[in-house]
This record gives sequence, C-alpha cells and structure tokens, in this order.
Amino acid sequence: MVLVPFLFVGAPVVIILLALPLIFGMVPRNRWYGFRSSKARHSDEMWYRANRLGGTYQAVAGLIELIGLGVIAVAVGDPSRAAWWALGDVLVPFFIAIILWRIHMRRY
Repeated sequence: MVLVPFLFVGAPVVIILLALPLIFGMVPRNRWYGFRSSKARHSDEMWYRANRLGGTYQAVAGLIELIGLGVIAVAVGDPSRAAWWALGDVLVPFFIAIILWRIHMRRY
C-alpha cells in the first residue's frame, strides 16, 4: 500500500517539474511539449507567452494538488480509503488549469 501514496504525491511533483521549463521560456515551438493552440503556434512571441501562462497555471495546480493531498491524508488517514479522493484532487486542479488557460488565450 506504500505505492498508492507515492504515486499520488509523485504526480503533482512531476506536473510542477514539467511546468518549470515552460515558465522560464526554455521550450521552443514544437509538436510534443507545451501548451499548443493555433494562436500559440502563430509566432515565437505568442508561443512563449502562452506557455509561460500555461506553465504558471500548471505549477499552481500542482501546488494545490500537494496541499490537497496533505489535507486528505490527515483527514482520512487510511491510504486505501483516500485513493478516490486523492485521484480527484490530482485531476480536478489540472483540468481547471487547462480550462483557465484556454479562456485566457481567447483574449489574444
């Protein structure tokens, strides 16, 4: 049962680590890594702006996930009972970050 908490804590950490190169503008335009939309692919300036914003939302979502997992661990206690709550805690902030990014990108 040690694997379940490790996976749920590892997911937000990976999300945060993947966001850092996007925030710092280290990822050039490509087809595989980053927040892509037709507007983001229009120019290098838009690519870096879109990915800085998306990476920031993603990092904040990862931090919210870590805090939420800590609250769930304290409130529920038993990792086997907390698994479904933890899954929701990991997925919901991530999808909210994507939705906020899409809304913000419509303004450009």
